[in-house]
Amino acid sequence: MEPAGRYQPGACNIDGREIARRRAFGVASVAGAIILSAVLVAVDAPTLARAIVVLPLFAGLVSLEEARRRFCGLFAYLGIRSVVGSDSTERVMDTTATAADRAAARWLVAYCGAIAVAITAGFMLLPL
Repeated sequence: MEPAGRYQPGACNIDGREIARRRAFGVASVAGAIILSAVLVAVDAPTLARAIVVLPLFAGLVSLEEARRRFCGLFAYLGIRSVVGSDSTERVMDTTATAADRAAARWLVAYCGAIAVAITAGFMLLPL
């Protein structure tokens, strides 16, 4: 495994600071989804209303996965990467690297979305 922050097309485009931000946001978003779920159950919200949980859950899962993989999907789509040891970014000039980044970002968003939808569907189907 490469050290955090070392750029690898399609695999690593953020450094330690960005990783920490995504981890914190991910934990907060998943916690928000859990709290929202509890509130929806407490107020006896209609089954369809429970679907709103997918939004913070999806955001949290994507952020946590970005932190785990050291890879930001938005950075990939924008064609940028973190500059190690700073809060700045720089453009990825290699078109092959940018294509690899964007392909990895699409996959990350797809599987995190599928997981969020599956969990939300299960929550919606619970007889609460």
